[in-house]
Amino acid sequence: MGFDKCTKDELIKEINRLNKKVNKLEASAIPRLQKQKFQKSPNTRKQNNIKESLRKISHALGERGKELSCLYSISNILNESIPPEKAFHKILKVIIQSYQYPEITAARLLMNESEYKTNKFEKTKWVQSCSIYANKKKIGELEVVYLEKRPDAFEGPFLKEERHLINSIAQLLTQFVVRKQTELELQESREQLKNFAAHLQTIREEERVYISRELHDNLGQSLTALKIDLFRILKKLSDEKENSNLNYVIDQTQEMVHLVDSIIQSVRTIARELRPRVLDDLGLLSAVEWQIKEFVKRSGIKCQLISSLNNIDINKVHSIGIFRIIQESLTNVIRHSDATNVIIKIYEKTDKTLIEIEDNGCGIKQSDIFSSKSLGLLGMRERALIFGGDFIIKGTEGKGTKILLTIPKI
Repeated sequence: MGFDKCTKDELIKEINRLNKKVNKLEASAIPRLQKQKFQKSPNTRKQNNIKESLRKISHALGERGKELSCLYSISNILNESIPPEKAFHKILKVIIQSYQYPEITAARLLMNESEYKTNKFEKTKWVQSCSIYANKKKIGELEVVYLEKRPDAFEGPFLKEERHLINSIAQLLTQFVVRKQTELELQESREQLKNFAAHLQTIREEERVYISRELHDNLGQSLTALKIDLFRILKKLSDEKENSNLNYVIDQTQEMVHLVDSIIQSVRTIARELRPRVLDDLGLLSAVEWQIKEFVKRSGIKCQLISSLNNIDINKVHSIGIFRIIQESLTNVIRHSDATNVIIKIYEKTDKTLIEIEDNGCGIKQSDIFSSKSLGLLGMRERALIFGGDFIIKGTEGKGTKILLTIPKI
């Protein structure tokens, strides 16, 4: 064959060419042989030459078929979802069957300082090899050996077509290794992004805890002390009834007391929103119950929790992420759904915990589910990704929105 790389299409073309040649020789040879059969002195030498030509072409056709089958099988193996080590061993078994003398053929693959070889492999002087490169760097070597001497051909005992074949196999292996390296780098990049997101999430929650504690302990205590001082002033002013000018001061002081009460309540609310203490003290299920009460109080929308669980066994790092997803879901109900009822179900199934949040509102549009503007949904997906969960949201127009959060047990 007159080509440098033995590809599938070229092998098919070569087989078709050889088939045509065989058919042509048979068409011309059979009538001659039949005619010579009835002649008294047949041309035996010419007859033998024709038979030998047919035998060689038939043999070459069989070899090309083996090569085509080899490349096809290797391509399939490299696309299987199996470890590279197992794939390499299977490929070597396929290679030895595609050579002229499979009964005395052995093969070895050196790849990234690892060695894979067939059972009978040993170094001999009858060897055909091809280097494997990736990104202009040698990463391996493919070797095929004959264990016994055979007649010389194109490259020692090896055919020219076998040189094309081993070059093509090396090219397939190169593509496979490059693809696997790219997949590994992509996986590592995703893992790094996931870890970075988890790290940012942890830092953000730590900041929330710190701010919540500062608001509750320091600012809250200071306002409480201010309120006490105002009460003392108010009491003293109230005792001085003779002075008519004190009425204005008393009224203003009472207003200041009410204002301080309002500020204290706001500080407590902000502190709870930043980091609900019930989550740290009583766990996720109690925190969800508290959040539902706050949601009903703030929105007036009915909300029911259905769960047979007494406790959700999830570590604190993941529980805050789950709580934030539920919190954000309820916030979205208030902002966008026009719902009058929400049902939250929490249950376990095999090795997973599932949380369903369903409302009877207008239903989220499909275009909004993956919109770049839906930052709240994006944040919920990222939180679910951090603890290895799945976040699915579906909307039915006029019937409502349903969220399914799946959490693996760790």
